[in-house]
Amino acid sequence: MNDKIILVNPPSSMYDIERFLPLGLLAVGSCIKNKYKNIHIEDLDNSLRYSLKQNEKLNYQALAEYIVVQNPSIVGFTAFCNNLPVALYLAKLIKKQNNRIKILFGGPQPSMVASELIKYFDFVDVICRKETETFIVDLIDKILSNNNIHSVPGITFKEGSTIVENPIPVLIENLDDLPYLDFSLIDPSNYDVLKHPLEIGVEAGRGCPFHCDFCSTSLMWSKKHRVKSVQRLFEEMKTVSQFFNVDSIALIHDNFTVNNKYISDFCKLLLENESSIKWRCSSRADHLDDQLIDLMSQAHCKELFFGIETGSQRLQNKIHKRLNLDTANKTINSV
Repeated sequence: MNDKIILVNPPSSMYDIERFLPLGLLAVGSCIKNKYKNIHIEDLDNSLRYSLKQNEKLNYQALAEYIVVQNPSIVGFTAFCNNLPVALYLAKLIKKQNNRIKILFGGPQPSMVASELIKYFDFVDVICRKETETFIVDLIDKILSNNNIHSVPGITFKEGSTIVENPIPVLIENLDDLPYLDFSLIDPSNYDVLKHPLEIGVEAGRGCPFHCDFCSTSLMWSKKHRVKSVQRLFEEMKTVSQFFNVDSIALIHDNFTVNNKYISDFCKLLLENESSIKWRCSSRADHLDDQLIDLMSQAHCKELFFGIETGSQRLQNKIHKRLNLDTANKTINSV
């Protein structure tokens, strides 16, 4: 049985933005590798970004051939809104070269438009929606053994002319239950931070309890705010710092500072362990007081990202963000 699996981070159409580690693929791939060892990540966004000459166009046919000659049974793509068209075109070429390869899509954008993708792009076999770690191994088991996938939750696929959209499973309650990221899935040479800037991140948690109209986070994570335990998060920070030889890390979470006690405990743990790792995170501007800001600074928090969105209180209320701008102004000045 050919159990070769390739997970693809497609090229981005926005090469002027920062580079990021493919944390989603690493999380899913680490779950898969516990059972299927013949798997790796092709991070085309990072590997191609600095290898192309100025004004050189991507050769998508060659990229597809590069994937196909590795003889995978399954190719899985992650995608955001900016690289979904590129991912779809590459998937189409792969399927054309070898229609026996099963094409899976997952990630934020495919999760939001799963039925539309299955309806209009017949070379896509399955969409894995939202928190894929809970069902990806079951799906791969069934695909590789040629069994029916109807019982797999969280997927969208086509049966004849009918689009089947299975219910989303319950979100993972304890994120510490997820396996640690397996960095053997990626090629370290693509992440030379000394040669090219790279956002080295650690996933701190998922979800946001607020209801901003413009944000997909509430849809993706069902308004459920979760964080990893402070000890697990610190362990991952140390691992990533050592693996990539960096002293600065981004804590990836749409709204890390929802729980002030959690942030306080996290900072105290860093201080108790005399951690020198610098870190940054995202926060609402009405979640922090002077005491907590000072503690975060002592624990080497060097950067805070606040999403203000609008300076109009009327619009704040209209988009259901409801950020008090006076409070936000005081917080920003304190920072």
